[in-house]
This record gives sequence, C-alpha cells and structure tokens, in this order.
Amino acid sequence: FGGASAAASNAVHAANLSDGTKLYAYDRENDRYNVYSVSSGAWAGMNKITVKSEELGEAGVSALGAPVAAGTGVILQRASESDAAYVYGEVPAAYGATTEFGSGKTLVCPPSTNAMAAVDLNAFAWSGVAATTDGRYDRDGRADFIQFRTPDNKLVQYYYEGGSWGVRASYASKYGAYVEGGKALIPAGTAFWYYGSTNTPHTATVTW
Repeated sequence: FGGASAAASNAVHAANLSDGTKLYAYDRENDRYNVYSVSSGAWAGMNKITVKSEELGEAGVSALGAPVAAGTGVILQRASESDAAYVYGEVPAAYGATTEFGSGKTLVCPPSTNAMAAVDLNAFAWSGVAATTDGRYDRDGRADFIQFRTPDNKLVQYYYEGGSWGVRASYASKYGAYVEGGKALIPAGTAFWYYGSTNTPHTATVTW
C-alpha cells in the first residue's frame, strides 16, 4: 500500500468469515465507528456509530470505501471463534515512520519488526508524551496512557514515567511477561488505544 490508506472493505479478508461477523473502523476526526458486517463472504456497510459522552447513536450507512489509515487498527467481532482472521497489509522495506498522538484517543497498531513476536514500546523513540508522576495512568486527563486487551482478554494499561512505559509496581506480577525486564509489550497484530492528555493540548510522537 506504500503507506497509503486502504478501503475499510479491504482491511480484513471477509470470504472465510461467518455471516454476522462485524468490523469496526474508528474515525477519529468524527469520533465514530464505521461498521461493516459479513454477508455471504463479503463486507456490507451498516449504520455508523457515533461516540459522544459515552452515549451511542447511529449516523448513516458506512461506505465500503471509507479510508483506514496505514498503521491504525480495526476491531473485529467474530460471529464464530473458529474463524481465522486474515488482515491485508504490506511489509515495509525499511522502518522509521513517525506516528503522532494528539489530545484524545487514537487507535493504532505498531509495525511488526520481528515476524510474529510481540512489540516492545520501550524499544522505540518517544517524545512529547504527557508523563505521570504518581506511578499510575490518569483518568482525569492529566497524563497520556495506553490501553489494550491481551489474547486472553486481560485489560492492560501502560503509563509513561521516567522516559519509559510501564505499569504500577503492584500490577507487575499480574501482567507478567508483558513488562518483565523493563519492557512494555504489545502482542503481535494487536492494536492499542493511545489516550492523549486533554488537560494540556500537546502532540506526542513515536518513531518506529
């Protein structure tokens, strides 16, 4: 794709997925999800879902050609857990791309740098991150934090302190291998939410 956006209908292979499987592609600019459902091996547009003040509302039918930016993630809700999910993509010839995170939430999937190994967020160069100073991520918008779910559905939240991502010391045993040795791992193929501080407008960046 050469770093260009892909049509939402081309983000995940639909032919092998059961009818009723849904795909949610987040539209950050409009704070909504473009929603699609599998019907007879193909994606069909459903009503968009707007997200405002934790209330959901519908806003027209999602276009199959709606863009999904390179490096961002989508949410796949499978109708059958036995269905394999195949994501379309391109292996870059070289790394070095920079991703920006402003205030508010951004859904992004880090590039795989070692086949299907987990990605260590602390192996990359970060700047401009609104850090926490109290050993935890902030719910009131004072600091940035990262959130994702593991394959076994554990919710992991990383905060930034002392120049690296991590979890509260009391949570280290809970998250085990994800944070051993000062790492902050994201499982291969897993997208994460980056929550940028809304208290002070800023732009954080990472160079992969």
